[in-house]
This record gives sequence, structure tokens and C-alpha cells, in this order.
Amino acid sequence: MAADLHLHTTASDGKWTPEELITQVQKTNLTTIAITDHDTVDGVLPCIAAAMGSDLEIIPGIELNTEHNNRDVHILGYWIRLNNEQLIETLQYRREQRAERGKTIIERLNQLGINIGFDKVQELAGDGVIGRAHIARILLEEGYVESINEAFDKFLARNKPAFVPYQKLTPKEAIKLVLSAGGIPVLAHPGLMGDDNLIKELVEYGLAGIEAVYPSHSQEETNKYLRICEEYQLCPTGGSDCHGNIDKDHTALGSISIPAEWVAQLKARWLNS
Repeated sequence: MAADLHLHTTASDGKWTPEELITQVQKTNLTTIAITDHDTVDGVLPCIAAAMGSDLEIIPGIELNTEHNNRDVHILGYWIRLNNEQLIETLQYRREQRAERGKTIIERLNQLGINIGFDKVQELAGDGVIGRAHIARILLEEGYVESINEAFDKFLARNKPAFVPYQKLTPKEAIKLVLSAGGIPVLAHPGLMGDDNLIKELVEYGLAGIEAVYPSHSQEETNKYLRICEEYQLCPTGGSDCHGNIDKDHTALGSISIPAEWVAQLKARWLNS
């Protein structure tokens, strides 16, 4: 039995629709997955519907983008109640923020001589939440860059010419939101955060786990985060962060998994919370 607790669909910035994702998952040895789209839960129910009649366990989840001291901190939420009023209101506001940010990014790219329109971003995102990854994919498709990573490194990352900040949740607010929606909060890809000292503070807010297994984590980093989990009595988790095998920058589905025991430990923590 194997699990991947970090997957994306077209509800945010993934390439596969929920139905396509489930089809691809069923070609792997995964028995449990979590749908963790950025700032939306719209992909969860379609995934559950697509998996009906199979033995695949689907955990309703989300990935909340937050900021602390100019660092990106992502909080994963598992087993959240999709109809929670506070969650719905917060996500709708963030959807509107993301759309306005996308328009401003396109304006800045146009000023740099990159001729793409916001209509292309809307078309690519469809009903999903607009993110920088959509713009990066268009830059790749139009030949302005050779990879998704290059799009961020040249234009879209913090301190790059087309970067546009927007008011994000704080990690504390994100953890509180997950807890209020009946879920359990986990720190995503801590190796990308660049500040392990923040973990102690997050634990005080109610953090329950750390994504120790992640594609960009070295074995040394994974071992470090497993030790931190033991130190603070947190649940270790992991996932591929697969966005649909878009290009060489993204991890292929099924290439990263965690044991069922970790999922059981996380679930027990949730049930007893």
C-alpha cells in the first residue's frame, strides 16, 4: 500500500482534470491520495466521483499559500469539511485576488515585450483558480522560455520583473482556517521554505505534521524533518506535488509515495483532534 498526499488538478494549476488524474492514479500502485489544489477545493468532489466503485481512498485537502517574513510558506489541510462557511468565504476572496494579480502580471510582461493576453490565462485556467503556474505554462508554450522553472526564474519569482505580490494569509491564519474547517494542518515542502526555525512557532499554532518526503528534498533533508517530527510529536507525510507531468520541472505521478502507516498515523491524529 502506498500514498501520495500532494496532488493537483485543473481546479488550480494542474494539467489534468479530476477525472484524468484519477485515471492516471489507477495506473500506479497508489492506494490513497489527497487532492491539494491551491486555495480551492473544487477538484475534490469530482475526484471522489471519478473514483467511485474503486478501492482508491481520496482525502479531501487543500494547499494554502501563505507568507511569513517575505518567505512563501505553504500549509496543507487534510480531511477538511468542504462546506465550511469560513473556508468558502476565504477561498472566494482569494480567487478574486489571484485573478487581479494575474492581470497585473500580464501587464508587466507586456511592458517587457512579451505579447500574451490575460484571455489566454483565463482559457487555460478554465474554472480553476488562476496562478502564476498558468502564466508560466503560456510562456513555455509561446516559446519565451524553455521550462516552467525558467519562467519563474526569469519573470515570475519574487524580485523578478513581472512578480506581483498580493495579500496572502499568514501561516497562523491558514492553520486556524484548516482547524476551523475540521481538518488537520501540515507544513508543505519545508525544504523550500528556507527557515526551519519557523516550525516551532507553527507547532504552537496547531501544526500537526510535516511533509518530510518531497521530490526536491535530499535524503539528508528528509531525515532532518523526520527528526523534527519526532522532536515535536508531529506526523510525517509526503507527496509528489504532481501537476500532471507538465514538463521536466515537475515530478511524475507515482514516483513519490509514503507508507500506509504514515497515513494511518495522520488520520488517527485527525480523529483525535
